[in-house]
Amino acid sequence: MGIDIEKQKNFIYRFVFWLIMAGIAFAFLKYVMPLLTPFIFGFLVAVMLRPLAISVSRVSRLKQKWTAVVILLAFYAIVGTILILSGIRIASVISQFFLFVPEYYRVTIEPALQQSINALTAFLQNLDPSLQATIQGLSGNIVSSLANLVTTVSTAAINWLTGFAGSLPMFFVNFIIALITSFYVSVDYPGMKAFVLKQIRPKQMEILTRIKENTRRVIVKYVKAVFILMMITFAELAVGLWLIRIPNALLVALGIAVFDALPVLGTGGIMIPWIIISFITGESARAVQMLILYVIVLTVKNTLEPRIVGREIGLYPMSPCCACMLGRRYSAFWASLPCRLPAPSSRT
Repeated sequence: MGIDIEKQKNFIYRFVFWLIMAGIAFAFLKYVMPLLTPFIFGFLVAVMLRPLAISVSRVSRLKQKWTAVVILLAFYAIVGTILILSGIRIASVISQFFLFVPEYYRVTIEPALQQSINALTAFLQNLDPSLQATIQGLSGNIVSSLANLVTTVSTAAINWLTGFAGSLPMFFVNFIIALITSFYVSVDYPGMKAFVLKQIRPKQMEILTRIKENTRRVIVKYVKAVFILMMITFAELAVGLWLIRIPNALLVALGIAVFDALPVLGTGGIMIPWIIISFITGESARAVQMLILYVIVLTVKNTLEPRIVGREIGLYPMSPCCACMLGRRYSAFWASLPCRLPAPSSRT
């Protein structure tokens, strides 16, 4: 059987082509995209605020151009103030927390951990005295490793905050670039829109319009589903933490529910370390109660999430369920986009 040289050449050409395209895409995302980000952000802000500017202009009977500029300036002033105040507060809280962690570990966690290890050593010594030296050496290594880990994490967090503070000047430069971009887009939006529309064929415009409408509808419904799940989680946590007699149960439940709604993160990101620390510090009853509450919240969420997301987006409940089983918590949203998109029209 002879070798088909043409097929091999075509395969090599396609492979090299896609390899070059992947390299170009990587270089674009790594080197060009950071430079374009403030321009893209400014453009998106101007486009999102345009419907509000149109409504205000109709009511106030002012020129739409100047109404858009005023709304734009108000938006950036509010966002800038919130970012500055919240950023300063968050940085202060994080720095204080990570400065407090090593001392808390040394005063509270390490003695409790050492006490637990001593109790385990005494128990095993009655069974086999030869294990005492091994357990003592192992416990010393564990305590030393944990202490080094806590110190390393705290130092890394403080260094990150220092680097973040050093990047603030560039952040303000990008903020100003975004503001200027939004200003020019708001002032000359009709002309820019007309120019872009001239470059798109009618059939392509029809497809893009359908994609826009379906994407907007899916995003709204998905956000609604996430909000419903977050409220259910909040209600469960609020009742559970109140029964466990946790101080500020409502505020703590709200924080965990918001944390749970964020991508990749989850309720376990807060509750599991909390449970472990409670066990180590001797609060076994509270740790068991927290563990039961966490299992209830996790079970209810995994049961309701496929149904709620599937009902809102229009997927069969097994689709988001399988996505969650594969570890892609938000892939149900992305999976919904093509399946909700109507087939392109066959008209020419």
